[in-house]
Amino acid sequence: MRKVLSALIAFAMLIVMTPSSISVKASAENWGQDYDTVNTFTIADKEELLAFRDMVNSGKNFSGKTVTLQADIDLASEEWIPIGRESKPFGGSFQGNNKKIKNLTITNRDLNSAGFFGITGGGSNGVIADLTLENVHIDANQTVGALGGYMVTRTVNCQVIGDIHISGTFMVGGLAGDHYSKIENSHVKGNEGSTISGRYVEANSEGDNIGGLIGLRGEGSNLIQNSSVSNIKISGTRKIGGFIDAAFLSNSFENCEVNNVIIETNASVEYANDNISSLGLGGFIGVFNNHTPNGHIVSSTVRDITMIIPENIKDIATAGYMYGLSRASGKTPDLTENLVTGTNTGSNNAKDNVEGITTHYARLEPTCVEDGHIEYWMSVDKYYKDAARTEEITEADTILAKSGHHAVKVEAKEPSCIEEGNIAYWYCDQCDEYFSDELLTTKVNKEDLILAVVPHKTVKIEAKAPTCTEKGNIAYWYCEECDQYFLDETLQVKLTKEETVLDETDHPAFTLVNVKKASCTEEGYTGDLVCKYCGEVIKQGKATAKLAHHYVNGECSECKEKDPNYVLQKPTENDTQTSTDTNKKETETNKTPQTGDETNIAFWMFLTMVSVLGVASLHRKNKFIEE
Repeated sequence: MRKVLSALIAFAMLIVMTPSSISVKASAENWGQDYDTVNTFTIADKEELLAFRDMVNSGKNFSGKTVTLQADIDLASEEWIPIGRESKPFGGSFQGNNKKIKNLTITNRDLNSAGFFGITGGGSNGVIADLTLENVHIDANQTVGALGGYMVTRTVNCQVIGDIHISGTFMVGGLAGDHYSKIENSHVKGNEGSTISGRYVEANSEGDNIGGLIGLRGEGSNLIQNSSVSNIKISGTRKIGGFIDAAFLSNSFENCEVNNVIIETNASVEYANDNISSLGLGGFIGVFNNHTPNGHIVSSTVRDITMIIPENIKDIATAGYMYGLSRASGKTPDLTENLVTGTNTGSNNAKDNVEGITTHYARLEPTCVEDGHIEYWMSVDKYYKDAARTEEITEADTILAKSGHHAVKVEAKEPSCIEEGNIAYWYCDQCDEYFSDELLTTKVNKEDLILAVVPHKTVKIEAKAPTCTEKGNIAYWYCEECDQYFLDETLQVKLTKEETVLDETDHPAFTLVNVKKASCTEEGYTGDLVCKYCGEVIKQGKATAKLAHHYVNGECSECKEKDPNYVLQKPTENDTQTSTDTNKKETETNKTPQTGDETNIAFWMFLTMVSVLGVASLHRKNKFIEE
């Protein structure tokens, strides 16, 4: 009965589970089949995302429709094909729903319009919003960006974060390659080592128009606001910007920021000479293109910008922290309350010293050889003590005068076998400079002051075997100058003094001494166990008690001491008579001739005869047994 019940339960579970697994597959296969009847779609997994992508690329542009992402999707194992191709763009809205697309990868150097979206064409009616792209690796051709290649769709609250490596030959950006619509609250923030780069291939694929957010900002009164780029290196040949590589005078930017960005040109001398009018690098915008000048840049900030220009083209390239150069007869959009701050290096023009751009200089402490300055703000050749620019000061007021050297003489020191020495010199602890003379006129390198260590002065100590009385040692080398010990004559292996010592050996042989027998007059002693070689007492003996007196007839036979308890007795008449008889008998016996003890001779002859008879009897018995 139990077996039947178990089988029924298993069968029921199979029935319940099977439709679910089938529905997942069916969901992806049937995704979008109601395209003509509904306007909203959802994407729950990678399979549905691929189905959506394939529908767009087959001609369904989703115009007037909204697609919502319902889960994070990892594309780590996917060579991504962008959503929307030429003549088949995505024209609808895509709601990221604050979800992530992770590990987007494209490795096709022949591919144009490369990104999560390839081409979008929704204009003001479509929107791409609330989407994060995390870890993006794209190596394509032209019009390349993480979110999209060529985009004509409003973009809101989109981010590109993590490890970012985006490369192409023309119009390459962190968010989009070429963008023609409004962008709001969108950011590109890379991990350390992230890059956006342009590579030169040939004319018109020159590694130019490279920007942190957008490669090329298209014509028109398009606005970007509350957006930023940070922690990334941007490189190319020309038209390179921390925010936008090239913009038109009709474009506008509000409350945007570029922070901790490296901007580098890799142009050759020949290429630089052929493109002088467009070889611009900017912390915010690389180059302004000609157009109706009705745009503006307001309340935007660049900080910690590093410009890198090869030495051989520094006189050709133009670099500025806010923008590089303008190809519109020097015109720019209206500039209002923009700030250059932080630690910035590499600008080689005065484009930042114009109306609408304030450059902030943090306090710089003076050194002994260079002036420093107070914290101040500068705009249009005017200096201010405050950020609001209400207190104007002169350039001289900003200067903190150099202090002069603060040098200390370091006396000469002879080298030893363990420590370097030095010649006499003077050292300034403020500028970390070394001088060979008291007047501080001759600088020297620290290395030139050093006197090398001298060789060790060593003596070989021969090996010595230990004994039971004295420690020994291994063979070693000893330097008297530095008091150091070495294992061999190469002096490569150092030893401690203790490591050279061999402990004493055990005692090889023993003897017992000072043994004394006890007597009736003195105590005895068991004796001491001592080493035969060194005389060390290994085990100490013990005293033994005196012996008792051995009295005989009232006197000790050993020491002759009288027995205090001995009483001398007088002989009786019987004792006297017995003594007389005994003496008489002994006298008579002595008178008998001594002829031997005949009784004893007879006894021994009898024993001999018995033995002979016994042996004969045993022989006959053995013979009988043999027969």
